[in-house]
Amino acid sequence: MRTFTIALVAAAALAAAAAGATRSPSVVAKIPVSAFAQPCATAAGGGYIWVSEYGAPTLLKIDPRTNRVVGKARIGDGSCGLGFGAGSLWVEDTSSSTISRVSARTGKRLKAIPVGATPYDATFAFGAAWTTANGGGEVDRIDAATN
Repeated sequence: MRTFTIALVAAAALAAAAAGATRSPSVVAKIPVSAFAQPCATAAGGGYIWVSEYGAPTLLKIDPRTNRVVGKARIGDGSCGLGFGAGSLWVEDTSSSTISRVSARTGKRLKAIPVGATPYDATFAFGAAWTTANGGGEVDRIDAATN
């Protein structure tokens, strides 16, 4: 049995090598986004990749098929962390202590919801947006059904 297991592992390693699995990792695309702001976070949703830019009031929409910026949404200057869920992007903004709900379809900000002091990150899970509030020592949960 031991010989069969070793032979099976060796065969799998040879098949992986033949398929090119031994190539070193590499970047497949570099997408220029801004000359003056700092790309801060990414999220996938609605068929696009979204990028927040810290220091600029923009949320960028990238088409993964073309690797090009195909849209911009206006958000706060202190935005960084973001998540995708319920058809929206959820973007925290440290400068205004809010989390914005942005329509993935239109790119328009639907709401700016006040959260605890100095939000730092955001995600979406269990029907809610979640953000850390570093200044208040808390995690805030925002219900997507009511916001």
